[in-house]
Amino acid sequence: AVVLLGPRQIGKTTLAREIVAALTAHGVVALGTREPSGVFGQRIREAAREGVRLEPWEEMAHFCMARAQHWREVIEPALASGIVVVCDRWLYSTMVYNVPRICAAYGEASGERAAQMARASGVRADLCLCLLVSEDARLARIEARRVKGEALDAFDALPDLRHAYEAACGGVECARMEGGG
Repeated sequence: AVVLLGPRQIGKTTLAREIVAALTAHGVVALGTREPSGVFGQRIREAAREGVRLEPWEEMAHFCMARAQHWREVIEPALASGIVVVCDRWLYSTMVYNVPRICAAYGEASGERAAQMARASGVRADLCLCLLVSEDARLARIEARRVKGEALDAFDALPDLRHAYEAACGGVECARMEGGG
């Protein structure tokens, strides 16, 4: 499985589609997926579209349950069939978006429990690419979406997470790449 990570609006979804298309063009059966998905992911997306985030532990639990469901119902069967899976977001996104929020709300001990919960919910990827861009480039992409009339959500309003992704993806199986073009 190939996983693409990084802050919102930096090109992960576009790159995932391009990787699937390139693999398919070379005769490799590939499947593009994204997180969060399934019934638990839908609840997270609905709240975000309404401009709110779920309570920290509730959101964390939904992300972990969505990941477990996604793995069991989509990724594992595809891999067992010899299909290459390209996933837009995975475990380290939860480490960036949810664990610090739980630390801030409930303290370091809760944050460590949340990190353990996140790690337990995700199987390691074969290849993890962490895309990074400058905050100016990310904000310009968000503004371009807004001008086009595309819907933004509560996660788009979060501050620069580049450093959080650099920390979460450093020293693990992730390769960091500039996603500026």
